[in-house]
Amino acid sequence: MNTVIVLATLVAAAAAQCTGSDHPSCASWQRNGYCSNNSPETVKKYCGVTCGFCTRDGFQTALGGGDNLANCVDANANCASWQARNQFCTNPANSNAMKLQYCCATCRPSVLASRTTTAASAKINDNGADDNNSSLKKKGRNNRIVDSSTDSVQPPHSLHFTNFERFMHFILATVSLLALASGVASQCTGNDHPSCGSWKNNGYCTNTGNTMDTRKKYCGVACGFCNLDGSQTAAGGGSTLTDCVDANANCAAWVASNNFCARPDYSNSMKLLYCCKTCRPVVFGTTTTTAAGATDATTEATTTNPSSISSFFYSMHFVLATVSLLALTSGVASQCTGNDHPSCGSWKNNGYCTNTGNTMDMRKKYCGVTCGFCNLDGSQTAVGGGTALTPCVDANANCASWVASNNFCARTDYSNSMKLLYCCKTCRPVVFATTTTTVASVTEASTEAPTTI
Repeated sequence: MNTVIVLATLVAAAAAQCTGSDHPSCASWQRNGYCSNNSPETVKKYCGVTCGFCTRDGFQTALGGGDNLANCVDANANCASWQARNQFCTNPANSNAMKLQYCCATCRPSVLASRTTTAASAKINDNGADDNNSSLKKKGRNNRIVDSSTDSVQPPHSLHFTNFERFMHFILATVSLLALASGVASQCTGNDHPSCGSWKNNGYCTNTGNTMDTRKKYCGVACGFCNLDGSQTAAGGGSTLTDCVDANANCAAWVASNNFCARPDYSNSMKLLYCCKTCRPVVFGTTTTTAAGATDATTEATTTNPSSISSFFYSMHFVLATVSLLALTSGVASQCTGNDHPSCGSWKNNGYCTNTGNTMDMRKKYCGVTCGFCNLDGSQTAVGGGTALTPCVDANANCASWVASNNFCARTDYSNSMKLLYCCKTCRPVVFATTTTTVASVTEASTEAPTTI
């Protein structure tokens, strides 16, 4: 569900429209109340066919507002250039859903034509075309092809997201969430995101929908706005180093506790993104030294910039996304749950529990037990404010229906943390009964594991 909220936020500028190509998760979202719990415009865009508002050819059903084609506009100003450069609308590597979501006015004729051609070809085959593999194949539900030799089900290609689409979602989500949560002054870092080459090919550097500050921050070197030493090129606005500030108040503590700026398991990009003022002297000293060493060894490596983001910062991006989206959309009262996020141990080591930039309510919710504010039964410790259970509400209006339809609170494939995060009032009695039973069973078996949490 977080994915839906993120996507709806990121493309809000696009007029809502039927696309005829649903998100792959629509069936499960429908079972959890998505069709009735979101605006018709959002439902049409992401799950129109599944929810009964749209037909596969992009028309609206009577329920969706009529049998005419929904209003269709391009959500991105670069559609024409994408089409000219790499045949975006007819490129099979891009799903129909993505073509229509970003470039509906430009791509819908091509998409509908391709569907008509595909349907005609399928009809010819059904009417007797020779197919060497016909004995092995049969149509399954929802027109999926089932290979009877393996019984594997192949979903339609139009429901897949390509690597480019995943990258675009990632950068849009990252930019939006950082803008919401960090308030970092944009600046040249000299260390581009690993995917800037492909983003540049798809118009990122010239897309005025991305601010100059954003382009400098993530792809400044690739786009020609920044130099590797963090200074701006003439195209970027000058030759001097841009203003550089620490985006996080804990940079000094991170350096003192784990030598953050010099650690090779954190990328230079990440060091400069969070702790530019503190880390830039170390980063550029490191890259200069490395470049000299690489030259002596006649190797091709010129920096120590690893392309991977450490698990800690990946997890922090996740929790920032979760916190930001919940703050915007749910209005949930923060509370002890007794079930911490799996990464709380590493977050605690990096100052999460004592960082007053995180509210006490937030720390209780995500790492209450680890930080010593909460007990496993959901009550508060003395440090957390008392021994009574904190107020507990359901964050989602569908908790009762989830319990009725799929026994949500008792399902073992959902974590206790997730049950309590979304349906605390409904699920807490079941969760604590489960953990108590598990503890008793484990004790009888004389094992060392105290709970299933």
